[in-house]
Amino acid sequence: MIYAFSLLLLGTQSLLLAGTRSTATKWTGAVVCLLFTAMAALRGSVGTDTYTYRVMIDFFLRGYTLALEPGFLFSANLLSYLTTDPDVLVNLFAVVFFGAVLVFIRRATYNELVYLFAYFAPLYFIGYSMNGLRIGLATVFFLLFFQCFQRRQWIWAGLLGAVAFLFHFSILVAFAVLWLFPSGNMRRRALLFRAGAFLALIGALFGIQGYLLEQIDRYSSADTLGASGGAAGLSGVIKFALFLPFTFWLPLRRSHLVQMAAAAFLAIGLSFMLARFSYAGLRFMDIFLWVIPLTYVARLKLGQQMGSTFLFGLGLAGYIGALFTLRNFFASQGLGESPFIPYHFIWDKAF
Repeated sequence: MIYAFSLLLLGTQSLLLAGTRSTATKWTGAVVCLLFTAMAALRGSVGTDTYTYRVMIDFFLRGYTLALEPGFLFSANLLSYLTTDPDVLVNLFAVVFFGAVLVFIRRATYNELVYLFAYFAPLYFIGYSMNGLRIGLATVFFLLFFQCFQRRQWIWAGLLGAVAFLFHFSILVAFAVLWLFPSGNMRRRALLFRAGAFLALIGALFGIQGYLLEQIDRYSSADTLGASGGAAGLSGVIKFALFLPFTFWLPLRRSHLVQMAAAAFLAIGLSFMLARFSYAGLRFMDIFLWVIPLTYVARLKLGQQMGSTFLFGLGLAGYIGALFTLRNFFASQGLGESPFIPYHFIWDKAF
């Protein structure tokens, strides 16, 4: 099965990273990334939301106005110069996604590579390139923003952060977590900066309140909640529970780690409770699950390694979480117009 094989490749790359303890495996990571690009860019009607995106892009190309984020629509307009086939155009977003991932790999430190291949890739590569395209593109541009922010490249960080926001407004949640999570001894300048960032986020939320109200109303529909099932978000809680204990082996102050763990527990708990009533809770949890581990990486100094225990915890949560993803793929078989199973190429019907 193609999905299991792709996860096996990611596992091999993670083991190479753990064994070499260096960034020398960037080129093997790039090869793995290119294979994922081919799988996503050459797919047929595969991926739960793929059919919906193709219908929307078809309407967009016919001149209809779509209530979607401007970054996504602008990108669709640019890609339409390459092709006006909705099926091909939607698949090209996977090329954009993995192109940004390749840039991340090229610039990554060892800790960032571990985060990418041990945790983020097994959980999100397939889903974000073949299903949730807008949030996927927003996320990968956020990762590039994160790199620039860590390296104090403020202009590039601002530009990439804006691009991420324009692809999916809910990425504001990731900015809030990265900036407002406990970070040890904070100086006055840092406090003022975070206060300013918080005010900017509030302003942005007011600016898009109509969009947010529309989304919450859609997410809260009875049909959507019924599809989520009574165990909505439980797999996310399990992934978080697998990851959290290993954070206490990071080379940071114990009091700082306790504060971060409490904040993370609160975020996951509240999103899980919200998921009982609204699909928006699952969206928030989805973002929390990738940005909280990234926040731990951010608290390490450049060049300071995370240690083998934390690395193991990332990999454990990432690949056990990937098994939940595979289970969901099998459950999608026969459901909707573009289930994940069976996988087939764009020129084939199915195999």
